[in-house]
Formats: sequence, structure tokens, C-alpha cells
Amino acid sequence: MISFPLSAKYPQIFRFLPIRKGVYGIRSAVVAGLFLYFGKRSTPLQRKSMGQKFYLRLLNLLEFRLDMPPKPWPPQYVMIVIPHTSNWDFPLGLITRGAMGENIRYVGKASLFRWPFGYLFRALGGYPVDRSKRTNFVDAVVQVFKDVPAFKLTIAPEGTRNKVSKLKTGFYYIAKGASVPIMLCAFNWQERVISVAEPFYPTDDKAADFRHIYAFYQGVKGFNPENSFDPQP
Repeated sequence: MISFPLSAKYPQIFRFLPIRKGVYGIRSAVVAGLFLYFGKRSTPLQRKSMGQKFYLRLLNLLEFRLDMPPKPWPPQYVMIVIPHTSNWDFPLGLITRGAMGENIRYVGKASLFRWPFGYLFRALGGYPVDRSKRTNFVDAVVQVFKDVPAFKLTIAPEGTRNKVSKLKTGFYYIAKGASVPIMLCAFNWQERVISVAEPFYPTDDKAADFRHIYAFYQGVKGFNPENSFDPQP
């Protein structure tokens, strides 16, 4: 029996699964790892018939709809996910990643990927960034794009689960430095729709680029709607 550590405050999360209070740790980690394993291990030809179909059905059970542009997508890109208002965005993100059929990664300091947690972080899609050469974060991630073919990165640019009206701009300069497109992804918990926009390359007009980004997220409500991103160009 699969169980998730949910409180009575959130009866709709994974409500198709049997719930037991107080179940934490290994069991939830194993479930999340299995979600990621099947999506990550699927080849491009297998995704529609195996991994991707599994995750799409799972989203359907959660009563979410995934709207995304047709494939193929660019081999490399930076995907930003907004709004990020709850820890529940992470498991939803794992499922969404599998439903997309994409091996999208997140990055962290190399020291986080050492024993004993390194294997878990990698299994959940993490990729270590080496900053020992005194490079800043943006330059370090740009180098990863140059070193790793087909590298795809996801970032939550709000930088917090609290309400913000401006985004951190690191993702933008990573995309420009690596010459890769940006893909916009919205987690609309209110409408139960996950929307992905067509990829676009950042231009030399930063203000226009951010107007385009902010317009996409206008009115999107997160799990905690009061903390949802409120774009202010």
C-alpha cells in the first residue's frame, strides 16, 4: 500500500491514494524515486507508450490537465516553473516531468551530492555544479550547458514560497550565456492546469522579454493562492 504524509488540511492532494497519518521518510522517498525512475529511464521512442503515458494517467487521476507545445522540443533549454507556493509543487513537478517525457534537471552545489544523500539527489533529477573555480552561479551553470549535450534545466525563479512581484533573473542570464531558449511552465492549482509555452530565445531587449514572461503568469494561482506570483513589470 502506497501512503503519503498528508495532513487533514490538504484532503485533495493525491486523494486517490490511501492516506495514513504520520507516514514519512523512506516510503515517500521510494514513491517519488519510482515516479522519477520510470520517466527518466524511458527512451524517446518509449516515452509515449510507457513512461509518459503512465505519468499522464497519474496527472489525470490528480485531475490535472497538461497543456504543452508539440514535440520535438529544443535539445537544451531553461524551463522556469511558477508559481512556487508549497512543498507539494516538487512531487507535482516530478510527475509533470515524466508526463512531458523530458529529462529535466535541477542544479545544486556539488557538496550536496556527496555521500550519503548524493545518490538520492541525483535520482530525483539533481545535477551538481562545481563552483570551486571561483565562478559565479550563472557562469557555472552556463558551463554545464556547454559540457553536457541535451542538458535541460528547471528553475523556480521566485526564490521563495512567499508572495513576490519580481523574479530573480539568474535563469535569464543562464539562457543568454548558454544560447538556449527559455520555456515557461505554469502550475495553476486553482484551474488544475499545467501550461507550457512555446520556447523563446531571450533577445537584447530585456524589458520586452520580461513583459512576455510576466504576461504568461498573470492570474495563475498556486497551491497557496495568497502567495501566488503577482507580476509587476
